Amino acid sequence: MPPLVTRAYRKGSAKFAYQLSRLSYRRCLPQLQPTEQSLVNQLNQTGVAVTPIDRLDLPLNPMMGYQAEQLCAQLAARPTMPTDASQQRSCLSHTTAASPLDIANRFPAVFSWGFQPSLMRIADAYLQVPACCTAYSFRRDFAAAQTFSQAQIGTRYWHYDGEDHRLLRMIVYLHDVDSSGGPFEYLEPADSPPYAQFAAIDYKVTDAVLKPIVPQARWQTCTGKAGTLILADLARVFHHGTIPQRDRFAMFYSFVSRWPTQKESCRRALRADRLDVLKQALPPHLHYRLGCTYF
Repeated sequence: MPPLVTRAYRKGSAKFAYQLSRLSYRRCLPQLQPTEQSLVNQLNQTGVAVTPIDRLDLPLNPMMGYQAEQLCAQLAARPTMPTDASQQRSCLSHTTAASPLDIANRFPAVFSWGFQPSLMRIADAYLQVPACCTAYSFRRDFAAAQTFSQAQIGTRYWHYDGEDHRLLRMIVYLHDVDSSGGPFEYLEPADSPPYAQFAAIDYKVTDAVLKPIVPQARWQTCTGKAGTLILADLARVFHHGTIPQRDRFAMFYSFVSRWPTQKESCRRALRADRLDVLKQALPPHLHYRLGCTYF
């Protein structure tokens, strides 16, 4: 990291550090393949890009698919409803996730899938700095009929993510997701309202709250077959997860700069005590991609 960027960040100026880093790495940004450039262009224009993973050069796809099916079977065997009444209305009551440490140990092809060169080129080009993964999840979202969470709660409220100036989320559908399968839904940047206007309702923005502000016809819904990749800047687009009528299985990676505006949130998402184990699933030249190690 350039010393001037380090000093700026340590003094509490994340925005200035980010701007300096963009200038420092401008000449080092990767050369993109045509499909990769098209996805980056879509991200810059609308904040979201969607593609089948088969369109990209991702050699780990066959092994990832095999191991992912094993993980899906494990999550499918878990109970759907939380037994603790205090958890029945929590933001996590509608999901269950595999342990990242268990995935890194037993299913390394699944964890390392998101760090392949094609995806890293896209992330670097969009963020305009070397991308750093600060959150990872392999999860099952319960069908509404099987849970207490048939209303919008947690990440099913419309919201922004604020960990950094840009936050690139990679979402991989592991089963087919149609309009009733719990697709990712968002508003393009031009339609995304200021978050501050919802302070009076504690930012609990349901579909009913949003419809008078942005007509539902302008909401963008990301459906797709198994193997659909969604790239979304969750700091730019107002978004949420819809309520599935059947279980949804998906994998998530979050990439930010090394100088995020909310570094404590990034630390909590991918704790330092996990990094040594998770790095074992990656080759040494990719260890710097995992966790914001320069905090």
